[in-house]
Amino acid sequence: MEDMDRRDFMAAALGGVTFLGASGLLGRNPAIAAILSEAATQVYTRRNVYCLTAASPEIVAYKTAIQAMQALPDTNGVSWMAQANIHGTFTPPPGMITAACQHNTMFFLSWHRMYVYFFERIVRKMSGDPNFALPYWGYSPTGSHDLPQIFRTPTTGNPLYTPNRSASINAGTPIIPALVDAGTALSQVPFFDFTNSLNGLPHGQVHMAVGGGMANFQQAAQDPIFWLHHCNIDRLWELWLGRGAGRVNPITDLIWRTTPFQFYDENGGTVMLTGEKIVDTACQLHYQYESDDCGKVIVFDPRWWERLSHIRIPSAAIAAKLDSLGARPPLPAPQSLTQAQQPIQLGAKPVQVALPVSDEGKRILATWSRGESGGHINLVLDDIQVQGTPRVAYEVYINLPTDVRNPEYTGPNFVGAVNLFGPSSRDMHAAKPESQIIPLSLVYLRLREAERWSDDTVRVTFVPRGLTEGEDPARTLRGATQVIIGRVSVQIQ
Repeated sequence: MEDMDRRDFMAAALGGVTFLGASGLLGRNPAIAAILSEAATQVYTRRNVYCLTAASPEIVAYKTAIQAMQALPDTNGVSWMAQANIHGTFTPPPGMITAACQHNTMFFLSWHRMYVYFFERIVRKMSGDPNFALPYWGYSPTGSHDLPQIFRTPTTGNPLYTPNRSASINAGTPIIPALVDAGTALSQVPFFDFTNSLNGLPHGQVHMAVGGGMANFQQAAQDPIFWLHHCNIDRLWELWLGRGAGRVNPITDLIWRTTPFQFYDENGGTVMLTGEKIVDTACQLHYQYESDDCGKVIVFDPRWWERLSHIRIPSAAIAAKLDSLGARPPLPAPQSLTQAQQPIQLGAKPVQVALPVSDEGKRILATWSRGESGGHINLVLDDIQVQGTPRVAYEVYINLPTDVRNPEYTGPNFVGAVNLFGPSSRDMHAAKPESQIIPLSLVYLRLREAERWSDDTVRVTFVPRGLTEGEDPARTLRGATQVIIGRVSVQIQ
């Protein structure tokens, strides 16, 4: 498909089905005049960075803007540090917008979309390129999954390079495929299951694999690759919507839709956005994505799944059941099915925890299974303590067969990974105060369909993996404990 010009975009706006239908324009029918007014504005195309070179206009503009932004004082809203400080900082300048990032909350996707959007506008102005669109880091397990060459070339005057990353990442060693596979998240149907899943994998895992400043809230946005990473997370949101089959934004959630967040625009002025203003990337924010194989726009490509994931697509029956979850009323409070009685220590060897389901838990689960109650089944990890900088990832499996010694993340028992991206270990801030939620509804339905779910006991297995290809957790940790999880539970929330 050719790039969408103004005429084509206006036609799509009038038709309102193929292009605008994915985001749904908040599920409302706005006046045609308003749509045409939006459509008259240029729509920028974000391209895959793997399709670009050092001489590409996007890369030249990005370098120019970074150098110009870095030359400004931290108290200037368009400076490099002011923009990074919005995400997190150890030393917040008084009166500035700082440490506002949203992780492990319902606003994870919407807040970061706003953040990247205004950053892109700032780069457009600071670079002097009126056509600039931020590239996305199009990693996938079936394609490239190393740090792009232009970000790891330590030449003089290359602001895309920083030594503050993992040495293996800067050397070009690929991230292991499991940590860049978005298939588990894209398989989810309810929005907040998708959000919780994507927040951990690939989002948090890529942060940890890049290492250095990217591995903590306070410094992550100082790395130029941060913005391309979050551009890709935003693109995955669009791909998820494009799959349809019940995948919609939470437009009926008043809090998600109307909570305001502050940022700086390209003139350094304070601006505010809410969720209902950013759900349609083309009409409201004026950008779209090039396909990940360096082809032309649009993202709705029938081959996109096989290029993005090794994980199989859920059956139509399971997808329909997941869709029905969204219509159930929320629970007034979480209901626990089971939980571990002791903290869990994770090191270089797999750890399995057996969680007996109480009689009350069985009753709650049966009621939920019959569709008589709302909520979603989740694995909840609380009181996570990280010992130093994380150097090993942990895959999470539910009810693994006892004869499986080296499980594959592409199997039906895989649910995600422990998300160790968070506060820095500097100044003793290694604790992750928020609960980490890993959705289980999908794997529950899959295992029930295969008659491999037990109502008596839920077995949770944590499997250590190296962050980049060739890394051995045993050599990396040398017997040390890397993570302590204070409480592991299964809840319907």
